[in-house]
Amino acid sequence: MKLVCQISAPCGSGLNYAILDLDIETVDRLLRLIAHTRQEKAKAKVDNEHLYNMEYFDCSLEYYSSLDLDDMEDDWNELPADTELEAEEGRPRISAATVHVADEYVYWQAYEKHTGERAETPTLDREQLEEFRDHMLAPSDRRDDRKEES
Repeated sequence: MKLVCQISAPCGSGLNYAILDLDIETVDRLLRLIAHTRQEKAKAKVDNEHLYNMEYFDCSLEYYSSLDLDDMEDDWNELPADTELEAEEGRPRISAATVHVADEYVYWQAYEKHTGERAETPTLDREQLEEFRDHMLAPSDRRDDRKEES
């Protein structure tokens, strides 16, 4: 499953969209990082220290300047399979790509190479990640959990 979002970046920046190729391994990794951050935040609180989030280098997003998409309903939307993507050489180049992990959500940040323009994705929260995981694990012929009466 590929998710797409519009990213916040300065006007005129070449970074307008980000695509995350979301598979079960990626979801599990992000959920583990959230759990780890929660544990570290709890430890820091005991030691009277402060922890907001943890930041890791992460190049799992692809950045685009334009995509032919209709209005997106949510911050993160499933990318339609027929979406035409820019060739790699036409896409904006980025540096210092990171994922920021808080105790309830993640978001990504990157800089457009040679400009210093920073782009940031909307947050993707723990509940959304769990829903995506459940959706990926569920059988394609989902059935209602209610027992049929004989």
